[in-house]
Amino acid sequence: MELDARACYNRIIATCAMLISMLHGMPAEACNMQKQMLENASFKIRTSLEESTETFSHSTTSPVYGNGQGSGALPPVWVLISSVLLDEMDQSKFRLRFQDPSGTIDHDRVMVVYVDDSGMMINNFPVGEGISSIQTVAQKWEKLLFSSGGALAPRKCFFYLIEWEWDSNGKAQIRKKQALDDPLLLYAGHGFQPQPVPRKEANEGHCTLGIRLDPSITFQDETKYLQTVADRIAKRVRQNVINKMKTRVAYCAVYLPKVCYSASVASLTQEQCQQAEQRVV
Repeated sequence: MELDARACYNRIIATCAMLISMLHGMPAEACNMQKQMLENASFKIRTSLEESTETFSHSTTSPVYGNGQGSGALPPVWVLISSVLLDEMDQSKFRLRFQDPSGTIDHDRVMVVYVDDSGMMINNFPVGEGISSIQTVAQKWEKLLFSSGGALAPRKCFFYLIEWEWDSNGKAQIRKKQALDDPLLLYAGHGFQPQPVPRKEANEGHCTLGIRLDPSITFQDETKYLQTVADRIAKRVRQNVINKMKTRVAYCAVYLPKVCYSASVASLTQEQCQQAEQRVV
């Protein structure tokens, strides 16, 4: 499940950040200095044309949150805040558990977080209670995030539910979502009306760090994307008169880096590769 935060750097509460910093060993004097700087700083807006003559500052009626984009304190402060939240999430009953074939090595986790992008994974839920189990853990993360000043980005949240079913011949396949399946609902902030979180099919890809992954490992969306990129490059080459040397430069410096970026992760079949490059090679 993807539970991405909204503008996490801009929603940091200075007092909360300094208390957590002291919890991790930062001297109280340094924390107080950072807090006073944020409370008394004066901000201007600078563009390529000029710098604004008016300024704005933090006040009780118009508070300024975060350390300001570009501040060197932002990454370590967010690491400290998210570490406290993840420590609490680690107490969750539902989680993702792995075990090696010999049964001697165990590993489990609840979430993987990269700045404001967070992925939650569980696989030990009771049969038929997948959505309710996911909802319990997801709601806990939302409340922890909200209590620290953060908020979820609803448009970036979704989930997969992988449940197996067997046909009459005993062949296993991932169960498709049904119209009558229970929705996954989350309360956000102070809201009293729960919001539905969309569910994706197991073969529906999601772009993560430049590659469109899907749980069923079909790579259908990645294949379509690579074909679109290859077709666009082929069209541009055909519309321009270039010699062999420039064509080779375009192939090596533009085409290959674009289509081979995901090759180390995507397990495309030979047919998928031929489909993607049929118009460019």
